[in-house]
Amino acid sequence: MTYHEFTQLLDNKAEAIQAKCVEGVCSFDMFMSEVKYWMKQNLEVLECTEASLLGSILYLAEFGLPPFTPEGYSYILVEKVGRKSNALPFIGYRGIIELAYLNKKVKRIGMDSVYSGETFSYSQSSLGGFNHTKINQKPLSIENTKHEERGKLTYVYAYATIEGLDAIYSIVSVGDLEKIQKNSRLTKKEKFLSSTIDFFNIMQSKVCIKLMFKTLPKKDNRLLCKALDYDNLIEYSKNIVVESVGNDYELIDTVKRQSSALQEVLLDKIELKIKE
Repeated sequence: MTYHEFTQLLDNKAEAIQAKCVEGVCSFDMFMSEVKYWMKQNLEVLECTEASLLGSILYLAEFGLPPFTPEGYSYILVEKVGRKSNALPFIGYRGIIELAYLNKKVKRIGMDSVYSGETFSYSQSSLGGFNHTKINQKPLSIENTKHEERGKLTYVYAYATIEGLDAIYSIVSVGDLEKIQKNSRLTKKEKFLSSTIDFFNIMQSKVCIKLMFKTLPKKDNRLLCKALDYDNLIEYSKNIVVESVGNDYELIDTVKRQSSALQEVLLDKIELKIKE
């Protein structure tokens, strides 16, 4: 498919895409503009089947998260399966955070990484118990444009303050991150065509955010909860693709060739502990 053919496809499906852009992060006009612009910078995606490419666009339109933007809201990766290429949409951790902020009760969301040599402690009673002191970092300057090496990654943590709820947070060790990562289809990077995607961003950076939001009530968080469930399906079920069906999309099991929209895939339950 050429880029011109792609823009024609989008314009022909504009009504269906607009019907999806109702509750999400950005408006229909902004979504269409961003998709056309950033897809031009990632032309390898146009090698995919029309059904999977259009399905991915409709899927991301529902959440109002255009792919490839500098913010890293979402991505469309090209997965090679024999002679065929399928488009696979993935939501980045910044996209998940933006969906969470659609709920006006959400006051603050944060996340960070802890590296060896840094001090890190927390109290289970409140978010105020977090104490993370970063070391081995020089301030940015003209002469020093990169942070000094902080050592090996040890933990990733996320926290949120939501009106009417107790403070929520999650802390995941690098060992648990690696266990979860092994189950991701993104682990086999050689199956994907991409010169610009940060796989670490897609996999590890959002695991902690996902775990933190997993127990949120669906009331006031419907779109976020749907994004978490469907993103898990796409990332951890190795045969799932998103394909256009009429003016909508479905999650399809390519082996059984049936809809998997009602299937549920959750991250493995893990013990989140910090060793003193």
